[in-house]
Order: sequence, then structure tokens, then C-alpha cells
Amino acid sequence: MYCADIAVLGVGPAGIAAALALSQSGLNVCLIGETVGEGPKVGEFLPASILRLFRTLGLDGLEDVLSVENFLHCNAKKSAWGSEIWTYHDSLRDPEGGGWHILRHSFEKELLALAGKRGIPFHEGRLLEVSDNGAQFRVRAQGKQGPFEIQSPRLIDATGRKAWLVRRVASAPRKRNTQMAVVGWLNDPHHTIERVTQVKSVAHGWWYTAPLPGQQRVVAFHGLPDSVSHYFRRPDLFLKQAQRDSLSDGAALIGPLYSCDASVALSPNIAGKRWLAVGDAALSFDPLSSQGLHFAFYSAIKARDAICKSQQTDDEGEAYKAMQLYCAQISDVFAANQQTRALFYNQERRYRDSPYWSEQRRNF
Repeated sequence: MYCADIAVLGVGPAGIAAALALSQSGLNVCLIGETVGEGPKVGEFLPASILRLFRTLGLDGLEDVLSVENFLHCNAKKSAWGSEIWTYHDSLRDPEGGGWHILRHSFEKELLALAGKRGIPFHEGRLLEVSDNGAQFRVRAQGKQGPFEIQSPRLIDATGRKAWLVRRVASAPRKRNTQMAVVGWLNDPHHTIERVTQVKSVAHGWWYTAPLPGQQRVVAFHGLPDSVSHYFRRPDLFLKQAQRDSLSDGAALIGPLYSCDASVALSPNIAGKRWLAVGDAALSFDPLSSQGLHFAFYSAIKARDAICKSQQTDDEGEAYKAMQLYCAQISDVFAANQQTRALFYNQERRYRDSPYWSEQRRNF
């Protein structure tokens, strides 16, 4: 059995960032989870503001994390939202820059390699069960060589929307809207040198597309389950509609379409006395915000602060305050995001009677 001061469940960006932050503070931390595969993965935008969080982790820039062939600068954003007229927002107007589009699976692999270089153990395996005797958690997982166990007094749930630990020790995340996405990755040898992100609202949802490294393009449709499943079952229709809505020039799919939950979800309990959740396990964003990766690193750093403060005191009341402060910080992020969502979704007035748009305005 392996023992650690803190065990991080999940090896996505939030989990790895939490492990990096905690190891900076001298804590014995380990990672447990399953690695990503070779194929493309959703969540490919890094806002320029994330560099401030990188520096907190001792990273000078994106090149410290990701090889240059795995990211592209985002030069501008183009949208037809609430109107058929396209508007153009050059990244030169943003004081922090336009950010980057990345190959997400490469980003996670290189982040995990960075954690290894910093001496953070990684135990690969599928999480099975967790028990708590009041002083120690015992996590059981299934690895390639068989089952194994990790013992730790503290746990961090970084398992994404699955919220594996949260569901077992507290309660399931609560969805604030209904929305799904169907995503396709295209071979795009002619992708524009402008490197422009495009968003377009339509009667039954909205489209998104962006160029990716390696002459690829990602195209996604966001809507209610019926609309998404319709496109998912008909890749030919998905491509035709994307082309009709000016989101694709007819490029071919690299592989099968992928569908996923794209709702806003907040866990009612994101921290306990000896555990907390980060990233999507705590708060899942609407993809329209493009803030998922930024929040992954933000929540990881704030989690490190809360854990360190709670460990520096023998006063249970002060330790409790540290964890509650973390909960308040996440709650503030959620409230600000909901305000922004209300602003954007209320701008689309053409389809007020559409089931999709009515659903998105229901829980602001």
C-alpha cells in the first residue's frame, strides 16, 4: 500500500495542477487515475490570462508545458450571435492577448510528464472504491497489474464531470441547465492563417469552430439532447449543416463524432473536513465561456491555499474557515459566470420560443 499526505484523484489539468501546487508547498502528494488516449479531446482553448496561474506554479510560459507544434495562437474571435451579421474581435484589443488553441490530449500528457519530473508519483488505474476510518482515506483502484490501494488523510477530487469522490462522500453535482454537445475533428489543410474562433447561434442551439495544430479543425454543435443525438447519428448531416452555417468548408472528419454533457453543474458540497473538489468536479462551465482550463488551474491553486492553511493550525474552527473560504471562492466564480451567461443568452432574441433558448434562460 502506498501512503501520501494528499492523494489527487484524476490526472486531467485540474488534478495535475493541484499536485504541482501542493508539491511546491513541500507536501507528499500522488496522482491516481487513468491517462488520456491518443485521439483528440474536447476543451482545447487556453485564455492568455492562464499565464498568471502558470507563473504561480513556477512556469514562465506555455512553452514550459506544451511543445510548440501542439498549440496555435488565437488571432481573433468572429461571431454571429443574435444576428446573421458576423462581427470580428481582434485579439490586439485584448491587453492579455487572444490565447491559444491546443491539442488537449498532448497538453495533458505533457503536464503529466512535468509532474513526473517534479517527483510526483503517478499510480495509473481505474478508481474502484473509497473508505474512510475518520483519520485516513483508503482508495482502491484497478491497475494494469491488478488492484492496488492508496492511503492518505486527505483527498482531492479532480475526476471531472464524473465527480467520482464527491458523489461518494457528499452528493451529486446539480445541473443548472440542459445542454449537450456533439463534436467533430476535421482534416483541414486549408485552415486560415487568421486562426479565428467562430461562434454562431441558430434556432436550436449554437455552433463553434476553431483551427487546431497539425492542420486540423474542431467543430461543435451545442443543443438539447434530441438535436445533438440527431447530428451524432448522422455525421453527414452534421457536416452539411456546419458548412451551411459557414462553420466548415467541407473538410472531412478525422474520426467518429463525439458527444458529451455541456451543461452548467455545481456540486452542492465541494469540500469537507479532509477533502475537496477542483475543476469540473466542483464546477462545470458552459462551453460558451471558454474558461474550463483557466478554472482548472485557478481552483487547483486555491485548493492548495485552503489545504495549507488548514494544516497550519490545530484549531478546528480555523481549519474549517479555510475550507469554507475555498467554497466561497468557487461560489463567487459560479455567480459571475452565471451573470455572463445571462448576458449572452439574452442577446439572442430571434428564437425566444425555441425550446433550446428557453431552457438556457431558465436558471440564471
